[in-house]
Amino acid sequence: MKPQHSEEIPDTEVDSTPEYYINRCDSIISVASRASDRAELERISKSAGEQRDAFLSSLRLVSPESTAITVKYGNATVSVSATGKAVVEPGGALVRHHPAGVHPDADKAILGSAPGNKKIGDTMIPCGVCLIIAGGGSGKTPLAHALASFGVSSYSVVRVGEPLAGYSSSHESVAFSLANSMLSSSDIVLDSIKDLLSGGGAAMKSGLSRDALVSISGLASTACSSGCTIYIPVNPSTPDPEVIELLAEISRSNATMTVVTKGSNSWDYVARKGESLNRSSGTMLLTYDKDGVGQVRSASLGEVSSNDEIERRIAMVVSGPAMSSAFRRATENH
Repeated sequence: MKPQHSEEIPDTEVDSTPEYYINRCDSIISVASRASDRAELERISKSAGEQRDAFLSSLRLVSPESTAITVKYGNATVSVSATGKAVVEPGGALVRHHPAGVHPDADKAILGSAPGNKKIGDTMIPCGVCLIIAGGGSGKTPLAHALASFGVSSYSVVRVGEPLAGYSSSHESVAFSLANSMLSSSDIVLDSIKDLLSGGGAAMKSGLSRDALVSISGLASTACSSGCTIYIPVNPSTPDPEVIELLAEISRSNATMTVVTKGSNSWDYVARKGESLNRSSGTMLLTYDKDGVGQVRSASLGEVSSNDEIERRIAMVVSGPAMSSAFRRATENH
């Protein structure tokens, strides 16, 4: 597993051959095929791990000297090869970056999709970005680690913006670590993004910079294409419940999954399934045993899951399709 933190970008490769890649944001859709397109979006949203397998297989088609993934974080944009080495353009010209984030040969994602990453109880965790929103001391970071660690033998952690050992303040270093994490892991905890939230100006009432929304949306798109989920704890600038709800509403349009505290270790979530598809929603409950280890329960089964590879788990009670009003507000406002 690749190192998850580095203040300096190692093993820099310089390629003097300009290459230009076209974003996949444009497409022509056949009216007759729209129904089948929606069915395929629905299918991939329920197919845990399929997009990740497709991405890893397609990486073999990418030249070792070419950029496999481009990640923008704050004021830095970093491109890395399939082997995790930085690719730098002569003179700093942006000729090796991918507007869509992933090399065309490795970008096999269905346009407009939010592929399924993994299932926890009755809940499918989509690829992309999962924002976990709550005030300080509410358990955001434990929940992020519990979600990331479920069902896998390892996951990546990118540390930034905290006054603690091992944390970085370099946007370039964070972008490089995120790109490498997308190559090595299906689940990534990005903790925290205080610097990104407050940077770039145009701050809203929630304390979230409008520029940060663009970065989060871009990360989500690249994560969807590479078949991984980035879990990001977000602490609003104030504990005001109105501000937390405002931030949640904004996040639902810029992330593929939003988890919001409801108090007493209860968390409501809304998750996207793909372009023009209804969102899914439910409730999570985070609990700990006497050793501080969480457990996950399904409301329908009432059983504790068993997996020897998991060191941390979450408890989860999935409600029926609730929060329709939250979905309506999100679609009306954005």
